[in-house]
Amino acid sequence: MRKLKLQVQMTVDGYIAGLNGEMDFMAWNWDDELKQYVKDITEPVDCIILGRKLAEGFIPYWGSVAANADDPEFTAGKKFTDTQSCFYQNA
Repeated sequence: MRKLKLQVQMTVDGYIAGLNGEMDFMAWNWDDELKQYVKDITEPVDCIILGRKLAEGFIPYWGSVAANADDPEFTAGKKFTDTQSCFYQNA
């Protein structure tokens, strides 16, 4: 049986976006420990499921990262672009 993992940032009270889609609460400057944790849970992933709104930003962003070998996030970009993905139009 396959596993489904959810990796998301949310507020302490359970919100993942503001009323207008704001994500200004998210941590963008991850320390080495958090980077390693996300790398460890992401490495075995063989399929990425995205909602439409997330896919609109996720796919082009990580595609541009994966296209630039000098980008510090290049390895993550390759992982995200080389992994099979599917997204839901209505999400």
